[in-house]
Amino acid sequence: MTKTARKYIIRTYLIFWGVILLIGAVMFATKSQQPSTILQILSSWTPTIVVVAFWKKIRPETKLSTFIKEKFSTPLQLKTVGMVVGIHLLLLLGSLLIMSHLLKQPLHELIILTPSFLLISALSHVVRGPLGEELGWRGFLLEELGKTHQLLTASIILGFVWSGWHFPLWLMSGYSGIDLVYYILFFTLWCVSQSIIMTFLYQKNTNLLIPMSFHFFSNYFLGLQNSELLSLLKINASLCFIAAVFCGVLLYRGKIKGYKASILKSE
Repeated sequence: MTKTARKYIIRTYLIFWGVILLIGAVMFATKSQQPSTILQILSSWTPTIVVVAFWKKIRPETKLSTFIKEKFSTPLQLKTVGMVVGIHLLLLLGSLLIMSHLLKQPLHELIILTPSFLLISALSHVVRGPLGEELGWRGFLLEELGKTHQLLTASIILGFVWSGWHFPLWLMSGYSGIDLVYYILFFTLWCVSQSIIMTFLYQKNTNLLIPMSFHFFSNYFLGLQNSELLSLLKINASLCFIAAVFCGVLLYRGKIKGYKASILKSE
């Protein structure tokens, strides 16, 4: 791992955790259980904020505008976009079928399809994780990790970094004891598996909108499911892991030696 990658990870962790502490302080001061929406969005944007704020130290030889433009310069391929949507539809269907079997409930009771909820949830998820995180995670850090690691290894490392970044949210999940342990384990499995799949799709179509859209559908479809969160997380992480194994094998067999050899060059 490069020194630049280590510094980026530390800064992103510290700033995110600092904002979470600020949210807690605001909630305590106002006696409110609902933190400021602005602070919530700000916290989710810390991976991008760190890239922008420290760009001159991270990549002094490159303009930030050039870097950002490059991440979206490759034309989107309908096939890859279809794979993003298709994978998530299969994961959603699999999750619903398993939950329906376990709970003995019909599928329509396990998913929220109210138009107002669909719209509000979509808008909420768009402005948080996908837009706020991916320029930092997949746009910058995956490239930086690819300088010293094979692409599959880099995506796994990034998955663990991405998962650990959520540490304060684990403590705020409401779970404790063995349930908290399960929550952390399956959350980490979910993040690492998604990271592998996103890397596979991203190297097929090197436009940052690919991981952004994948991230969006992951959060959005999970939020539509009307079941207990830990149970959903166990099932979705397990299904995602199965998909990640196939994608990981393809990445490995492709003998992709580094990020620059694939991500930065459209195939």
